Amino acid sequence: MNIIPDSSPDDDRALGTLLRQAGRRDLPPSHVQQAVWTAVCADWQDMMRTRQRQRRILGWSVAAGVAIVGCATLLVMKPVPVTVATLEHLDGRLIASSSDSALPAIAPGEFVVAGESLRTDAHSRAALRWPGGLSLRLDHETTIKLQSPTRVALAHGTVYVDAPDHDAPLSIATPLGVVHHIGTQYMVVALPDSLDVSIREGRVSIDSNASSVIASAGERIRVNAAGAVERTTISATDDSWQWTVSATPAFQIDNQPLAAFLAWISRQTGRPVVFESPQAQSAAAQVILKGSIDGLDLDTALSVVLSTTRLHRYPTTDDSIGIALNKR
Repeated sequence: MNIIPDSSPDDDRALGTLLRQAGRRDLPPSHVQQAVWTAVCADWQDMMRTRQRQRRILGWSVAAGVAIVGCATLLVMKPVPVTVATLEHLDGRLIASSSDSALPAIAPGEFVVAGESLRTDAHSRAALRWPGGLSLRLDHETTIKLQSPTRVALAHGTVYVDAPDHDAPLSIATPLGVVHHIGTQYMVVALPDSLDVSIREGRVSIDSNASSVIASAGERIRVNAAGAVERTTISATDDSWQWTVSATPAFQIDNQPLAAFLAWISRQTGRPVVFESPQAQSAAAQVILKGSIDGLDLDTALSVVLSTTRLHRYPTTDDSIGIALNKR
C-alpha cells in the first residue's frame, strides 16, 4: 500500500507563489461576453416556451457561466409556468397564444400552461385532460384562457366539462357569470348577451352579478345581460350534447373488460346501458377486449366491439342501450 505523505508548509508556500506568478485568467472580449449572454438567455427562454419541456444539458465556457448566473437571476424573478392540463384529443387545429406572442402549434399529448389562451376555429374541436381526470372539451369557434389549474375564462363559444370526481375543482368564468361544479357533466355556452348552462349529471352553481343559482341534472339555466334567470329542462340525450361525442378521446379498449367499455359509452352519450338478463351482465364483466377503436364513431365502435363477443345490442323503446346474450 502506498502512503502519500502530508504536504509540508514549504510545499504550500511554493504552490501559492506559483499561482501568484501565473496571474489572473484573461476574460474574453466584451463583444464575446455579450454574444454568449444573448445566446444563453435566448436558449433559456426557448426552454420555458417549448411544449415538450425536455431537459437539456448545456456545456459552457467560463465566460458563459457568468451569463448563465445572470440569466438565471432574471428567471428567478419571473414566475415559472404552471402546467394545467394535457391536450388529449384534437380534431382540426388548436391555436395557442400567450399574453405577448403566438405559440407553436400544439399536438395531442403536449402540455398547456396557466396564462395561455386557446382557440378553435369553425372546423376544429379539442379535449383537454387535467391530472385528476377532469375533461374539458371545446366546440367550434371557442376561445378560452387558462387562468390557473382551477379556473378557465370562457371568452365566447361552448365548452363541455366531464368531472367524474367532485374533488376536482374547476370554475368557468364568463362575461356574465362564473360556473362551479359539484361532480358533474355540464355544458357552458357564452354569448355576447347571454350565458347558457346545461347540466347532464350532478349539480352546478352559477354566480352572476345579479344572482346566484343552483341547478341540477336535467336543467338548463339561461342568464341574460340584465341578470334575469330562465330555468328550463333538458334531457341527457338532447341533440345539443352531440358535438361532445366528436370531441371525445377514444377509449383504449385493449385488455379492458367489456363492462368498462359499455360504461364509457354510456357516460359519453348520456344513454344508460340495460342488460336483458343477469347472465348478460355477468358476461360483459368477464369478456376482455383486444385491439383498438381509434377512428371509429361511438355507434360503429359499439357494433364492432360487440361483434367480437357473445353479446349483441337489442332495440329498446327509450334512449337506453340494450345488451343481450346471443341465442345459441
